[in-house]
Amino acid sequence: MLIFRRKNSNCAYPNCIGWFNMKNLTLTALAVSSFLTACGGGGGGTNNTSASISGTSTGTTAKGASNAVSGTLTITDPDAGQAVFKTPASFAGTYGMFTFNASTGAWTYLVDNSKAVTQALSSGQVVYDTLTVTSSDGTATQDIKIAINGTAGGNGTSSLVTNVAPATYSSSDIYAADKVALFNRLNDDRSRCGFGKLAQNEKLDKAAQAHADYLKINNLNVHTEVSSLAGFTGETVAIRVANQGYMQNAFSPATENISTQQFGNFFIGAPIPYSATEKSATVNLKQLYSTVYHLKALFNQSIEVGFGVNTSQNSFDSWFKRLVINMGIPSTTNPAGQRIKNEDIVSFPCESTGNLSPIFGNEDPNPFPGQDLSQSPYGTPVYFMTANGTTLEITKQSITLNGGQAVNTVILTKENDPQKTTVNAIASNEAFIVPTQRLLDNSSYTVYVEGKNTGSVSATNPTGFFTKTFTFRTSTYTSE
Repeated sequence: MLIFRRKNSNCAYPNCIGWFNMKNLTLTALAVSSFLTACGGGGGGTNNTSASISGTSTGTTAKGASNAVSGTLTITDPDAGQAVFKTPASFAGTYGMFTFNASTGAWTYLVDNSKAVTQALSSGQVVYDTLTVTSSDGTATQDIKIAINGTAGGNGTSSLVTNVAPATYSSSDIYAADKVALFNRLNDDRSRCGFGKLAQNEKLDKAAQAHADYLKINNLNVHTEVSSLAGFTGETVAIRVANQGYMQNAFSPATENISTQQFGNFFIGAPIPYSATEKSATVNLKQLYSTVYHLKALFNQSIEVGFGVNTSQNSFDSWFKRLVINMGIPSTTNPAGQRIKNEDIVSFPCESTGNLSPIFGNEDPNPFPGQDLSQSPYGTPVYFMTANGTTLEITKQSITLNGGQAVNTVILTKENDPQKTTVNAIASNEAFIVPTQRLLDNSSYTVYVEGKNTGSVSATNPTGFFTKTFTFRTSTYTSE
């Protein structure tokens, strides 16, 4: 709609706006101080006034920072319903991750210290991550620009947890003793070997127990739940822990390990020496230790843990004891979680680790496709890890029976990992040495490795060369 006004009598047709008389098809000049309104006749138009964006659009952080940078943008648009933003197609930066609320304009940025490109930033170096946001009508854009400062020495300090409160469980929980034993064993091993302790979290406990119960009810051994089955609490572990109220880190979702201990007369004589009687759930944990993908998940950078345990009869003379372990990093914590120094090389087992299973009996997914580990077991793997963002290379290695011969082994790394394209993939800072034969019960073995760690490179060690040696001890497959 257009409105015209004749302001004075000095204007006469054709030098001023008039109106068109539809009856006699003549154009008549407007009277003084009168208005002419033009209405669309079948056509249409949209008034789209440009939007404007203001507010905080910059921030500064640094490699190693554990807190997010935040701000809020404000959008103004006279057009009704258009004072909002479009949701960006991607929130990923080169060195970290953005979040952005298209309704409120609130944003955050958290540097990702697990990225190699972030760890490579040196002192005095400044780089930038940028997120471009756009008004809903596309008439205004704004860059959110974050400066990331490099620091000296890479990840020069660790963030390992050295003390946690003792685990406590209800007296009505028939598996309370199992869970306390699990908590203590896992934390003792993680702490001694340089991975940091885990704090008990009640919500992770509830999620783990609920999933263990689901597995028992439906006689399953899976990570994904189906909504139509009894005991359903969420399709994935991330959903299940969230449903219990656990606020997991959006960039490092919760993880899950499952182990099933088989026992009963049915299994006597099998290639794997299962027990005829029920054992503590620490036997389940030992079975997880004697794997590849589950082992590295148990020694990841999580900060909190929860356990679920139950037992069920599978047939007249066979039983299953199930263990579910949920681990997570809280939403208020840096997603890198517990971090070691760049120059550190940690392992599990490590010096003085004992009571390990001598057998790598089975794992799904199988790190050695074509090898039936349930019929021809390997020996318990040895896991090595350096800091996130570094590269670990094993150039020489051996596992030797004390007082005896070296055992045959294979090295498993990112390059030859059959799961390299999946979520289970071995990273560039990880490696496994796996005996290709069953180890002996109740025996000590010495591990020796030489290699290179890019996190150890310095003026005095230009190749990052290192050596490491330690001794561990096996027990039996079912010893508690």
